[in-house]
Amino acid sequence: MPDMNSAKVAQPGGYPPAALYAGKSVVPNIVGQLVPAIADILATADMVPGAESSTWVTIANDGKITAQNPVAGALALNGSGVAYTVGHKCTVPNIVGMTVAAATTALTNAGLVLGTNTPAPGTLGIVLTQGTAAGTFANAGAAVNVTVGNTP
Repeated sequence: MPDMNSAKVAQPGGYPPAALYAGKSVVPNIVGQLVPAIADILATADMVPGAESSTWVTIANDGKITAQNPVAGALALNGSGVAYTVGHKCTVPNIVGMTVAAATTALTNAGLVLGTNTPAPGTLGIVLTQGTAAGTFANAGAAVNVTVGNTP
C-alpha cells in the first residue's frame, strides 16, 4: 500500500498513487468563517491565507468569508495561499444636499441603490431628505428612498 502520510485526508474507495498527493493537501472549507479563524483552519492543511477581496453582504454575514479560491476539497501545494472574499455590511451614506446623480453614485459605492424618488418643493434636482438615516447599517442592495427638490 502506498505511503499516504503526505496527504492530509484519506481518499474514499482506495488509495490513488502517492505521487498525486506528494507535497499537497486538500483545501479546507473556510466559507462562512470569520476572518480571525481562517489562519488556524488553513494551517491544519499546511496552507496560509492568500489575497483578500471584499463584497457587500447582508448584515448577518458581515465579516464572514463568502468565497474562496481554490475551492474546498481541491488539492493544492502545501504552503499555498487560499484567496478569500470577506463580506461587509453596507453603511448608508449621507446623501442629503447631493444631486440625484451624485447620490446614486454614493449609494452604489456603498453597496446600495437609489429607491423611490418623491418630488417636493425645494432646489431642483437636489436630495432634500433620505428615508434611511446616514450611518445606518443596511443589507447589500437595499434601496434608500429620497425626496428631491422640484422647484426651478
